[in-house]
Amino acid sequence: MADFDFSAALAATLRTYANGVAEAVDEAAEKCAKGLAKELRGTAPKRTGAYAKDWTSKQTGANARGAKAYTVYNKAHYQLTHLLQNGHKGPAPAPAYPHIDRPAEKWQQEFVTECEEATK
Repeated sequence: MADFDFSAALAATLRTYANGVAEAVDEAAEKCAKGLAKELRGTAPKRTGAYAKDWTSKQTGANARGAKAYTVYNKAHYQLTHLLQNGHKGPAPAPAYPHIDRPAEKWQQEFVTECEEATK
């Protein structure tokens, strides 16, 4: 009778599956980060347009297993994001222009959906 190491075969199969899922999750993360940045460029308040056009995303790290992390941010006008999103009081109070929450929730849900599809 031939020797068959079931545990080694199972481990190799699971490793292949895990690598495929990890790659799909990384691709989904990059797609969703870029999609959120693009949507924020469209939904951000536009007085001069400079704030809106500066939304971008970048890879900000990776863990030991190679999973990538992305950050969506405003390159040049990062100081305004909180003030525009929440408004502010003071001698010249300004109203809030909530423009980040709704797109962020939408793209987070899209990321979750894509990750669930990758595990099937």
